[in-house]
Amino acid sequence: EAVSVSLPTAVVDWIETKVDTGKEVHT
Repeated sequence: EAVSVSLPTAVVDWIETKVDTGKEVHT
């Protein structure tokens, strides 16, 4: 499973934050 994790945790967290922000924009 660790092999699939190629992105740093900070990058993954940043992407998830951008996705959450994009979803909340409609709200």
